[in-house]
Amino acid sequence: MTKQDDKQETATLVPVDRHALAGFNGEWTLKLSEFADVPCTSPDEEAWWVEWRNHVHTELTRLDAERKEVTGPLDREKKLIDGWYKADRAPAERFKELANKKLGAYALAQDAAATAAQQAATAALASGDNDAVVDALAAIPDIQKAAGNSTRLEWVWEVENIDQVPAMYTRKVIDDAAVQAYVDRMGDGHYPMMPGIRFTKVAKVRPTGRRK
Repeated sequence: MTKQDDKQETATLVPVDRHALAGFNGEWTLKLSEFADVPCTSPDEEAWWVEWRNHVHTELTRLDAERKEVTGPLDREKKLIDGWYKADRAPAERFKELANKKLGAYALAQDAAATAAQQAATAALASGDNDAVVDALAAIPDIQKAAGNSTRLEWVWEVENIDQVPAMYTRKVIDDAAVQAYVDRMGDGHYPMMPGIRFTKVAKVRPTGRRK
């Protein structure tokens, strides 16, 4: 199949029942208001909340499946179209990179020449050689900016040896995996303690496969 043939294909859209969606929103907005003050302080209340939590989890799973049925064809079509454009624009992107590389190299060469001339002028001035000063100043290039282009020179950096970097420019990084491994080794019934770290116990709740 050619790309021209592919262009004629369109995703088969699944209709969205906006009325049903609005009803779903209204139903759970009402329940959210009604149940906000229902306590969970006893085994019976815990069971009640588990039942309702599992029910809403099932409803959300159903809604997600419905959404994926609607968006699936669109996602596949978008992926196909994105692939076409990505492949066909690649040479133009490489040409743009080439042009920027050449323009950047030219700007750096001009800057290097200007810096060298300025340093030569400074050295000549310090030595009292006025003729050399004049020659050095004359060598400073007259940098002209082409219309339609903007070039900004900036410094970039990479770390070669972090031990040599002044402490004010570094910061300590916690090894999350090592701290979590320490907590896991503690097991239930023990309280983790470590200088510089505050441990707080939280509850992570999720539905399981078991249903009433």
